[in-house]
Amino acid sequence: MKKALYATQIFFLLLFFVVPPLFNSPDFAESPLVIKTTFFSIFLTFVTALFLYLDRSLYQKNYKDSPQPGIFMKHAYALCSFGLLIFVSVIFQIIFFVLSRKGMNLPGSTAAFDIYRPVNALEWLSLFTALLTAVFTEEVCYRFILCDVFKELTGISNKLLTEIPALILFALGHIYEGFAGVLNALVCGIILRLLLVKSKSLLINIIVHFFYNLFYLTLFLAVI
Repeated sequence: MKKALYATQIFFLLLFFVVPPLFNSPDFAESPLVIKTTFFSIFLTFVTALFLYLDRSLYQKNYKDSPQPGIFMKHAYALCSFGLLIFVSVIFQIIFFVLSRKGMNLPGSTAAFDIYRPVNALEWLSLFTALLTAVFTEEVCYRFILCDVFKELTGISNKLLTEIPALILFALGHIYEGFAGVLNALVCGIILRLLLVKSKSLLINIIVHFFYNLFYLTLFLAVI
């Protein structure tokens, strides 16, 4: 019964959450990218939350029942991870900016799109809700289900074989951001997975990931 439940979860997430972003084009030059809450994103969030509830015993076993770091260490892990996420993103932006100035543009090295700036309170609320739901589904999907549930389903003991697929899928899920976005997501995915392993808390991951996305978006909107 458990195996069937795990298999259903993996299939659903691959079909509705992992696969669609792989077909996103990085060319948004003709129109700005509108970040807003949709019925589909709400549906994915609800289903992901349901999966997390159904897998609560596995989450409890793998994280809550294992030795817990102290509150100081949890804060330290969170702050260090947030700093590393910002540092990695800035480094990638600098590298690809320098390469572009030297005429070494890689295919899809930059995402050619603008982000639509909300003009009223309702649009801002929709944007922040979209960020929060996206972070929640990404953390549960890529950091927990596609790692821990996948390992439980397959019985694979080799950590590399259970960790790498989720990292690759998370990176490819950002293909709309171009080549730089994919590489950035790959490294950030490693940082966030390590954060969960060290902090033993998906909530900490969600908070760190949300504020990282918020910082990145705020910085982007400030320069357009």
